[in-house]
Amino acid sequence: METQFHQYYRESGGKSNPEFSDSVYVSLRLYLYRLRAECWRSLSQPQMALGWAKEFLRIGSLPASIYASNGSLSIFSVVDVFRDMHEVDSMRQLLQILDRWVVAFPALRSAKRRCAAVLGSPDFSSSSSAPPPFPTPQAARLPSSSSPSSSSSSLPSSGPDPRIT
Repeated sequence: METQFHQYYRESGGKSNPEFSDSVYVSLRLYLYRLRAECWRSLSQPQMALGWAKEFLRIGSLPASIYASNGSLSIFSVVDVFRDMHEVDSMRQLLQILDRWVVAFPALRSAKRRCAAVLGSPDFSSSSSAPPPFPTPQAARLPSSSSPSSSSSSLPSSGPDPRIT
């Protein structure tokens, strides 16, 4: 879909078709970049997710993005990428963009509140601290035979786990 979009955009000389406003092009790009960030985040590829989330910010700061509903209404995944990677400056920029967008789309108020809550949390207060480790599916799994509180006491202090043969 993106290839067809770029081909059409190039054929029109880099200008939008009179049938479509600039916000249609911007909306499509926001939608695609948000999806890519979400996909890379779900694949535990934080740097790729961050790159696409920053592209979302770049396009979102364009004046034509004010009416780009398709890409802007579901931006929670972009908020999550910035939160996971501890990107304070990017989160602040996203909050500024949301201030503009909420005028046209009141449904974005919840995204704005979530973004502000993340910025206000103590874990997210300084940009100088290192980002927390990105969660991987393997790290999120707990042994099924024990609870989290009892698993730490039953593990050996060093060496391989004797329960694994």
